[in-house]
Amino acid sequence: ITVYDAMACALECLRHSLCFSFNFAISPSERHDCQLLGADRYTFADRFQPSQFYHHYSMAVGKYNIRVR
Repeated sequence: ITVYDAMACALECLRHSLCFSFNFAISPSERHDCQLLGADRYTFADRFQPSQFYHHYSMAVGKYNIRVR
């Protein structure tokens, strides 16, 4: 999907129960690619590679709070 900022990408991830992390495209344009992922870099560390084009965010959900790391 495309979004205006990383927070919009995080909110899209929160709306999908199978989303555990997301990639947010580093882009000079107004719109950014947002890739919703069904895994995070901690669960499947061997599948995740550093990228010069995307920032990776994992969703941390606790009993009393929700935050993006």
